[in-house]
Order: sequence, then C-alpha cells, then structure tokens
Amino acid sequence: MRSLLILGCGGHGKVVYECALLAGEYCRVAFASNLDEPSPVDGVPVYPESEVSSLLASGEYGEVLVAIGDNVARRVKCEALRAEGAALATLVHPSACVSPSVEVGAGSVVLAGAVINAGAKVGAGCIVNTRAVIEHDCVLGDYAHMSPGACIGGGTRVGEGSWLCIGSVISDHVDVAGGVTLGAGSALLRDAEGPGLYVGSPARLRRKL
Repeated sequence: MRSLLILGCGGHGKVVYECALLAGEYCRVAFASNLDEPSPVDGVPVYPESEVSSLLASGEYGEVLVAIGDNVARRVKCEALRAEGAALATLVHPSACVSPSVEVGAGSVVLAGAVINAGAKVGAGCIVNTRAVIEHDCVLGDYAHMSPGACIGGGTRVGEGSWLCIGSVISDHVDVAGGVTLGAGSALLRDAEGPGLYVGSPARLRRKL
C-alpha cells in the first residue's frame, strides 16, 4: 500500500486526513506543517514543512497532498512540489458519487457526499468540498475551490483559482472567469467576465479583485 504526506494540519487538513483513511489506499499518513505549534489529530506524526522534500525524495512517503484552503497558497505549494518531481495525490471520499467518465486532476480532493456527474472535468489542486455538486459536462479550473453545498449547473465552466463559497450556486452553461469569488448563498445566473467578488441573487459584481 501507499504512503501519504498531508501538507497542512488545520481544519481542512484534518478532513483530508480522514478522507485518506476512509479511502483505504494508504498504509501510512502523516502531516507536515510550517506552524510553530501545530494541532493535528492525536498520535499522527507532524513533520516540519522544511523536511517535506527530503521525506519524498527518500521514499519514506510516496505521495503528497496540499491541504490548504487558500487557493493562491495551495497553488504555490503544489507547483513547487511538482517542480521537484513530487507525486501529488488525488483523493475521493468513498461517499462521494463521481461518474466514471469524470477526470479529476492531480492534487485534488473530492470530499464526503459530493456529486460529480458525467463528462465533467476537475482540474489540478482543486477542492470539491462536502456535498458540493458539479453537474454534467462542467469544467472546474485548476486550484478552484467549491465550498460545502456549492452547486454548478450543466455545461458551466469555472476559471482557475475561483472560489464558490458555502451554499452558492451557478446556473447551467455559465462561464466564470478565473479569480472569481462567489459569496455565500449567492446565485450567479450569467457569465462573470472578470475576477472579483460577486454577491446576491442574482449575483452581481460587488468589487474587483
């Protein structure tokens, strides 16, 4: 069986840890952190982040997953690891419903109760959080984050690094630029052509980012 190093041991890291255990594919799972006093799951090793490269190069851990909610920080760390030749893990919770025709990129995690339907594509380093829904033929760009309960309709395209906050929805066949934040509970009904914060129902651009 494989071994996994989770970079980040905050709340999201703990959720990813439990997802990895339930997936049943890893014999060893540990954390790495840059915090002075990390607070991980009891009994689980926590290595300094400065040791990640050597742990991977030595083969002590075969795969790594960056469990950081911030899209920019996750992208920076994922791309640095890729440049070193690290193997980025992809995790899918056993309670998620993912069509066999779906593509999920390296470094992405699909959490409990999420649904991803036929023909959808999830990019690298994405978070598809608890009970999020990606309908058929959607594209979720690299390093995007769908928070719990977020939902995108069929044929929608979400750009790189966008964040759909908790309970937000996007109608079908909508194009969303990279770097968009859709506020909690908001409903986007038409294209979001530039980065920024969109809020309301229907959602409108509140401020450019």
